[in-house]
Amino acid sequence: MQVNMENNYSRQQSFGMALKGSDVVNKALRVRITKPAEAQELAALVEQASKNDIVDIQLFANEKGKLTANVFTRDTSLDNPNSFVRNFSEGIFGGPVRFLKKLVNLADAEAAKINERCDIKELDDTLSKML
Repeated sequence: MQVNMENNYSRQQSFGMALKGSDVVNKALRVRITKPAEAQELAALVEQASKNDIVDIQLFANEKGKLTANVFTRDTSLDNPNSFVRNFSEGIFGGPVRFLKKLVNLADAEAAKINERCDIKELDDTLSKML
């Protein structure tokens, strides 16, 4: 999974990194993450997110520093019944690290569901024999 951090001002992408940031999102996180434990937890979440290669998270920040995110599958072709896009907004009391933790856990759960669905490829063979 990739965590893409972008805003409307910057569309520059850097490939090969699990975390993609923009000035606005990085500034929002820098201002709001004040404890070393939160910074360490954020680093662990980025590491966890980099291991998911099926579901991505794209972050945005508004002018007040509140985060919003899109959680989506990488393969969004029309042939893939498992593709999805979901939108999330940071809650009032959650904080940025807790919000990111919820998103990373959701992305991992969705990736596990997709992998489980892909593991029953024999079903396609069986159904094709019924035609």
